[in-house]
Amino acid sequence: MRARALSLVLLALASAACASDPHTTLRHMPAEAPREGDAALADALDAIRLEHGLPGVAALRLADGAAHDLAAVGFRALPSRTQLSCSDRFHLGSDGKAMTATLAAVLIEAGVLPGWDAPLSVVFAGESIDPGLATITLAELASHRAGLPRDPEDLSEAERAQILAISDATGQRRVLATRELARPPASARGDFVYSNVGFMLLGTAIERAAGAPFETVMVEHLFTPLEMRSCSFSVPEGEGSYGHLPDGSLAGADTMIPLSYAPAGGVHCSLEDWSRFVIAHLRGESGGSTLLSAEAFRTLHTPAPGARYAFGWNVIEGPHGRRLLHAGSNGFWMALVRVDLDAGRALLFATNIGDVDLDALEPDVDALAR
Repeated sequence: MRARALSLVLLALASAACASDPHTTLRHMPAEAPREGDAALADALDAIRLEHGLPGVAALRLADGAAHDLAAVGFRALPSRTQLSCSDRFHLGSDGKAMTATLAAVLIEAGVLPGWDAPLSVVFAGESIDPGLATITLAELASHRAGLPRDPEDLSEAERAQILAISDATGQRRVLATRELARPPASARGDFVYSNVGFMLLGTAIERAAGAPFETVMVEHLFTPLEMRSCSFSVPEGEGSYGHLPDGSLAGADTMIPLSYAPAGGVHCSLEDWSRFVIAHLRGESGGSTLLSAEAFRTLHTPAPGARYAFGWNVIEGPHGRRLLHAGSNGFWMALVRVDLDAGRALLFATNIGDVDLDALEPDVDALAR
C-alpha cells in the first residue's frame, strides 16, 4: 500500500465528504448516454447526469416497503463508454456506517457484544485507555458523541510506516485503535463531532468480541441473512462501476482508502442489494424483519435527546413523519439514501464520481423520491 493510500484514511467519509467546490467547472459529458430500467426514472436520471456532470448514475425507489422501480443511465467507465447497468455495484462510502451499527445491534441481541451502554474500559479490556475515554459507551461511538476526532490526528512518519508495514485490515485497525484509545478526547463528551475514528473503534470492538475479522463478521451476520450477495469491501471489481477523478478519468488503485477503514465506510454493492438492507429498516420497527427485534430497530433510529444523528443515520422529524438520511463518498463515488420510515418508502441514489456539489445535487435527488 502506498503512502498516498494511507493519507486518504484521513479524508472525510462523512455525509458531505468529498463534495467539490461549488464553482468547480464540470467536465464534459456526452449528450447521449445508454440507459436501462424504468423509463420515467431513467429520464429524470439523465437530466441529473447532464446537469451535474456525472459519468453514470443509478437510483432505486422503494414503495410500501418493497422495491418499486430501478434505473441506470450513463457509463460504467467514461473513457471507454462502457454502459452502466442496473446491477452494477457502487462504493457506498459512509452510508456503510448504518450497516456497521446494525451489525453491532445484531451481535448485542445475540449476546456476543455487550450492550450499547457498555463502556470502552469493558469492551477494550486490557488496552491502555485515556481516562477521558474509559467511560465512553458503544452508543456514543455509533452516534458521534464520544469526543473523538473525525480522523486520526498528528500521525508521525514512524506511525505511518508501522501501519503501512501491516498487510491485513484487522492488524491495521488494531494499531489505530490502540493509538486512539490512549489519546485524550478531542472534544467534549456528548458534543456531535462526526468521527470516522469512532466507527473504526466500533468495528474493532465487533471483531474483538466475535473473534473474527470485521469483514467476515459483516458477511456472516448481515450480508448473508439479508441475501446481499453483491456486497463486499474496498472498490468494485468486475461487474461494477469505476470510480472517477474530477476530470472524468478513472481513479487508480493507489487512490483508494485502505481496507482498515471498512467499518467507517468501505462497503460496495448493487442498489438492489443495498435496498435489502434499507427494507429491513423500513419494516423493522413493525416486526417485519427477522434480522433484529422491533425494539432494536427503534433504538437504531432514535437519536439521543437533543441530537439529530442516531446509529449511522441522520434523523429528521417532519410533517410526514421520520426520515433517515445519509450520504457517503470515498472520493470517487457518491451515494445518497433517504428513508421515509412512517411512509414506507425510500430512495437510493449513486454515481461513480465523488466530485459532486451535494448542496446542488440533493434537491434533484429529493425530487426523485416524490
